Amino acid sequence: MERQSMYPAVVLVASFTTMLLGPSLPYASGVIHVALLKEFQEDVTMTAWMGSLFSCMFALTGPIASLVINVFDCRTCVVMSGVLMMTGFATSYLVTEIRILFLTYSLIAGLGTGLAQAGSVVIIGYYFPDKPGLVTGISISGVGLGIFIHPPLFQYLMETYGVHGAFLIIGGMTLNACAAGMLMRPPEFERKRTQQAWKGQPSQRKITSICRDLTRFRHVEPYWKQAGRTTAFFSFLVQCFSRPLSSDFCQLSASGHYHKQETCI
Repeated sequence: MERQSMYPAVVLVASFTTMLLGPSLPYASGVIHVALLKEFQEDVTMTAWMGSLFSCMFALTGPIASLVINVFDCRTCVVMSGVLMMTGFATSYLVTEIRILFLTYSLIAGLGTGLAQAGSVVIIGYYFPDKPGLVTGISISGVGLGIFIHPPLFQYLMETYGVHGAFLIIGGMTLNACAAGMLMRPPEFERKRTQQAWKGQPSQRKITSICRDLTRFRHVEPYWKQAGRTTAFFSFLVQCFSRPLSSDFCQLSASGHYHKQETCI
């Protein structure tokens, strides 16, 4: 009994570690942006869009992450995130054409950060139903710690090993999310929900059954229309999509000004 009572703390540490390794990576995209400009000497706008897409993926992949959690469980979602982040960054080591980085770095690695965030947040809600606010704050603080660690770490890796070598090392670092995900043992509620969802269904209907009872969404429509009329709702959408873009373009302007000064000198 004592070991079982301590296991929620293990899950919380695993969630904190996952947030440190995954969702905090987009905050270091500015360092990667400057390194890519120096390495490939490509168009500044296209390079900025690459980092912006990577920064947006942790939020845009929420529906995919929720589908993985509903079909399987949170542990599978986090383990998949580690594999995707490792695959994306490790294959970026082999890339010599910057446009391919849109696939490897922005999409594949970015998808991994989204799965990591969703799985690590949902699992602590299962283990801490009485105090979800406190444990969620502790888990999210892993992102705050990553904001302090990743930018100087990435800068050191870029200067020491180059862009390609840094991508390979970052890929190995993010693979540790798989170890953290394996510690997220599905609780009794999640196991019963998964078994009930998969029990007695033909193999060709197991995935499509997740989308059953679509008529339930008709109750959401009035609220959606009502929210769409409010200024606050549209402001929220603009903020969600503009924050990653604005942060990258601010760093883009600074780096462009720096290159202009070097050219003049």
